[in-house]
Amino acid sequence: MKIREIIVESRRLFEGRIVHPEDMIIDGGIQGAQQAVAGLAAIAKGQEPTTIKWDGFPALVFGRNVDGQLVVADKHMFEKKSGEGRVTSAQAFQQYDVARGADRSDLYGKVNVLWPALEKVIPRTFRGYYMGDLLYAGRQEPQDGVYTFKPNTVTYRVKANSAIGKKIEKSLAGIAVHTFIADIGEPDQPLQGLGELPDSGPIWFVTGEMKLPKVNVDTKSVGEANSIINKYAGAVTKFIADLTAMKAKGVLSAISPYITSRIAGGGFDNMLQGFYEFLPTKLSPAAQSKLLGDGDGWLYTEGRAGLEGIFSIWVTVHNLKMNIKQQIDAGMTGSDVQASIGDAPGHEGYVVGGGEDKFKLIDRLGFSRANFAKNG
Repeated sequence: MKIREIIVESRRLFEGRIVHPEDMIIDGGIQGAQQAVAGLAAIAKGQEPTTIKWDGFPALVFGRNVDGQLVVADKHMFEKKSGEGRVTSAQAFQQYDVARGADRSDLYGKVNVLWPALEKVIPRTFRGYYMGDLLYAGRQEPQDGVYTFKPNTVTYRVKANSAIGKKIEKSLAGIAVHTFIADIGEPDQPLQGLGELPDSGPIWFVTGEMKLPKVNVDTKSVGEANSIINKYAGAVTKFIADLTAMKAKGVLSAISPYITSRIAGGGFDNMLQGFYEFLPTKLSPAAQSKLLGDGDGWLYTEGRAGLEGIFSIWVTVHNLKMNIKQQIDAGMTGSDVQASIGDAPGHEGYVVGGGEDKFKLIDRLGFSRANFAKNG
């Protein structure tokens, strides 16, 4: 079964985001968890592309407006409803910051490099926008036969004599592109291929290229994950239905920030007890009294089995995902592109599938934690 076939039912729930497979239990319930495990198991069959998720910064939107003018903006500038952030010159990009009292002097030189290059490569007749993450701007010089750049949290080292190294040699900048936006107010469309962007020239446009090694997904591990899902299926389904009936789905909404706090803390042990301790910060006094009480509220009694099930499934799917990611990392040894986070080798992660139906394999205690620490 292909990834797009087993995840298509969850497309509406995740609104085009590239999801973590373990998080599919939160928004998609038992069906989401089942789809996540099926998707992870399908990786070994090689039926879907698995590509690098590049760690660029900042996220840029670039393209031509209805009048054919080149627009380059960061994501937040582009999304300003007033339109003032959709600037049409490098000078206007800096003036936008001056007007709001911001100083991103480390970025202005990069924008000055990007602007004429993008003006050259984006056809005058093109209308619409691409979104991507900046990898570097400015000529790269190899040292000891290797190009090295660190756009955000991950450091990349590329062999200069490789196919990718040759593209870097000829380029002024690198952008990892992933999204197309037809017009202002139109929904984002995941990008497959380069669209109308050139595959060579002054900008190296990256689309997660590089074939990655196949992995062996242990059928026993998949079976154990499905067993955990089946064990808690009834309790989790009832739990979510009961929260909906009580108009208390804020409990589910609190799980994502709770996971973020656990990433910052460096571990996923004792998830259930930790959530009980975290939850009061997200509930009104009345909700606390009803749902938590003094350890005797609904979440400790009728709701406990469902809540326990959600976290048991989350951890099980997370561990299955990490087994797969670690296999891919190991298989990348000796490849033309090496990546590391601090002293630890490995990429930010990998994207499985294509178009709207894809998910990401990321070490959230490695990359995500380091990224939070760096970018706040």
